[in-house]
Amino acid sequence: MYYIHVILYGYKQLQQTDATLIKEIEEKMFTTILHHGGHFKEGYPYTIELPSIYQESGLVVVESAFDLRTILTSVRDKLIGFNLIITEEPDLQIGLYRLLNFITTDDQIWVDSASLSTLEMYVYSIDGGVIALATEIKANSWVVQSVQLERLYQAKIESILKKYRYGLHGQKLILFHGQYGEGKRYTIEQVIQKTLKGHIHKEFTFAKFDSHAESYDMIEPFRGLFSPLLVDSVRSILKAEEELLFSQLTGFMTYLTSKQIEYTLDRMSNDLLLFAKFYFRLYKNYCQEHQLPIWVFAYYTKNFQTHTRKILNHLLEILHNYGIMVIAVEESVRFFAPYEVEAYHIRSDSLYYCPDTGIQTSYLDGCVPVTAYESVLIEWLLSKSYTIESIQLENLVSNILKQMDTLLHRILFQIVLADGMLSLQDVIASLEIDPQGERLAYKRARILEKLRFITHRNEKPYIMFSFIVNISYQLMGSKAKEYTQAFYEYLIKEKLRVSAWFLVHILCKIDEIDRMLIHFDQHLNHLIDARRIDFHIYLQKNILIDKDVDRRQLAACKTIIHTAQLRALMLKNQYFAERELLVDDLPYVEPSSELFVNYYLLQKVRRDGIIYYKRDNAIDQLKKLAYAFQKSADHVGEALVNYELSYAMFQQGSIKQSLDFCDISLRLFETCHFLYGELLALTLRAIITFTYGQYSISMQYAKHGEDRAHKAGNHELWHVLRFLQSRVDIELGRYSDAQARIQADMIIAEQYNRSDISRVLDNWMLWTYILQQDFTMAKSYADQESSNLEMSYFLAHLYELQGQHEKMLEVLETTYQLHRTEYAISSEEVEWLDGFHIIEGRRYYNNSTKLVIRHLADELYIFAQSQCTELGKSERDEALERLRSACSLNIVQVEKPYDYILPYIYAKSIKNIDLEEFSIAINRSLRIALSYSNRIIDIETKKRYLSQNFWIQQIQKLKRDYNS
Repeated sequence: MYYIHVILYGYKQLQQTDATLIKEIEEKMFTTILHHGGHFKEGYPYTIELPSIYQESGLVVVESAFDLRTILTSVRDKLIGFNLIITEEPDLQIGLYRLLNFITTDDQIWVDSASLSTLEMYVYSIDGGVIALATEIKANSWVVQSVQLERLYQAKIESILKKYRYGLHGQKLILFHGQYGEGKRYTIEQVIQKTLKGHIHKEFTFAKFDSHAESYDMIEPFRGLFSPLLVDSVRSILKAEEELLFSQLTGFMTYLTSKQIEYTLDRMSNDLLLFAKFYFRLYKNYCQEHQLPIWVFAYYTKNFQTHTRKILNHLLEILHNYGIMVIAVEESVRFFAPYEVEAYHIRSDSLYYCPDTGIQTSYLDGCVPVTAYESVLIEWLLSKSYTIESIQLENLVSNILKQMDTLLHRILFQIVLADGMLSLQDVIASLEIDPQGERLAYKRARILEKLRFITHRNEKPYIMFSFIVNISYQLMGSKAKEYTQAFYEYLIKEKLRVSAWFLVHILCKIDEIDRMLIHFDQHLNHLIDARRIDFHIYLQKNILIDKDVDRRQLAACKTIIHTAQLRALMLKNQYFAERELLVDDLPYVEPSSELFVNYYLLQKVRRDGIIYYKRDNAIDQLKKLAYAFQKSADHVGEALVNYELSYAMFQQGSIKQSLDFCDISLRLFETCHFLYGELLALTLRAIITFTYGQYSISMQYAKHGEDRAHKAGNHELWHVLRFLQSRVDIELGRYSDAQARIQADMIIAEQYNRSDISRVLDNWMLWTYILQQDFTMAKSYADQESSNLEMSYFLAHLYELQGQHEKMLEVLETTYQLHRTEYAISSEEVEWLDGFHIIEGRRYYNNSTKLVIRHLADELYIFAQSQCTELGKSERDEALERLRSACSLNIVQVEKPYDYILPYIYAKSIKNIDLEEFSIAINRSLRIALSYSNRIIDIETKKRYLSQNFWIQQIQKLKRDYNS
């Protein structure tokens, strides 16, 4: 082993007077030695251990010593002096230590005589007997100290950034454009490094977004926007009214910082933008407080996919509103609305390559123009006496890499495979070589970094140019497949947290189709949930085209494509609209062990049962499917079938069985860690118990589901469960509680631009005022909102309570024709049409006559006609007859929470006409309303329902008036 001993003169005094400096030096030395594959031993004098068994071990220790000297030289003005000595002894001998103290020349590198014999081929030295003074590293193919990156530095960029240092022109976007290799990104990195030098918080980073690695994780390009130093402090700048809104982001923040939780991506873009609104307020304050420029950097956003580009556009609006300057790097000029773009074409000073004289700054005959980066690579090759075969960038890079050894080729290939998803430590560990080799691998990675073949994003290495991928595969030759397979097996063995789509990317490079298909089957739910790519296009492009697949594999591919489409729609609980239906090319078959057959049948039963779930054969088919999924151990399919059975039983009115199946599906979803399915089951369970009148249990279920949806970041079902709680409060007469919750939910809905949710919540806020009989507040509130069918229905009740039947007709007629054919829905996703639709849980309405609110509005409209004195007697009698027919007192039906309204208004309309029928109607209305109290388990809740429910009070009042 080689050892480097580092002596800092005045070390003890520095520890007392400037401990921060000592810590900074130690951190830099530790990082440098880690790159060289060494070990930084604790204690003072500092001792660094490096391997000596490899061919380049001597060179590595020499380079390490020179790099350490560079670190110490950078802070020389704060030190008394220093010396370094290379030996083969783990402990610094007392004689050498004293000798170094007596030497008058400080700040040098020394080599003891025992080590000099093996190191003299790597370093020029001046022999001093016991020790020798190392003066310079000898030229060697591995020495990259001669890479002259200074030529990449564009002073023009620095001067422009200095001009806008304090964001005085925050409404502008500074765009640096030009071809690759002109030093745009390199210069910005250097300016950032200078700007943050000496900053009190080393963890702080300027915000930036980068298009790299977008294909694996929708949030990955934007992860660099959020400095870990500030993320945890965002709550400190919130306003009081923002606390509730921010509380919805708990799941997103955990996913952002650690990826340690399950998180559905259906609302990720909304959460990202909402968090950005809070974060950049803090970011701007922080930069101003610490006198830092308020900059955000954007690199090559032209490469963003369509959806990600939409997120980018919204982010730019947020940054623009805060007056934060954006610095963009692109190949060509682009527009960045709403910013005013100030574009600068970056082109290095005229540089030419002449075969005879090398790089020139003026044109000579036979010279060819080159970019700054090309000139750097050419000069490096010339300094090693290599022949320049071509000056094209790709050929220059290829020429340099061909001169390197197999270990560097392997490291580069591994970085290509990792594609910015793994840290450098994980990349090198995946080589699965001995510790000595791992340490030298760090050296190779450092060489690639110095040559700017690789760079780092969020501490993870990735290649700078896409053509390096092809070069790397060429260098690996026939071993590329073997290394790729080993890399995949390492990821699985070590259970590294990577995107499922990243594993797909790796498997695509291995021609083992069966393993690819198994991976798709095992991870299908996660892949669909991420929704990063279309399965049909992906499999066609990567497997079905230019692949040697047999008929069995081809059939499996098609099965996965169909299953993916089926599951994708089912997971979102969507109805299969006509344009979305798969080609129904299968005859009827019984459930079996075949995965696709069972999912196909589930889709078919669902489609047939949308309207006809009262047919027993649909229930029987679902039970057969549940058994088939259970037998094949497909627990996700089994959970989906049980969820479907629960819904079907709910539609039939079999509440107990519905809850039983719902509980089974919930347990299965939890076992499979299928978060979205779990939320669906939790929501359905809360809705079933509410519809059945078990208000206390429904409230518990809704709160549990709300908490789960909150943690998962699913705002759609979160709103449903919150609304359900408000409905329970309304049924129990807790109007103030309902109003407070609805008001808070409206704020969140507006923040997410969900006008459909806001509209429904507005309607039910109005309804609470009506039920409180605060008619003044109700009327003023209604005047502020745009009219819709549900609001008209509630206002009609307001006028009915006031005895204004003409106004009832007027308000209902206003929206009657407008809304009669408005709805044609073919989706099972949550549709915020009205509050009754949300709780009713129905899926499909081919016209508005299927809507609950439409039925209720029709009934109230007929009642208004029967009572309106402005209409003729014949019209009133006809309306009364239609109301009697609608009431159908002799028909037994599954009762819903609003079924007591029709017999109540019918009884009210015939109070003075037919006392016997009035008695039947009012008693039936009261029986239905009171029957819900028998289902309430909690005694206090039952008492409150009986004493405070608005409709029970109205029905009993009407009955008392009649009896009197």
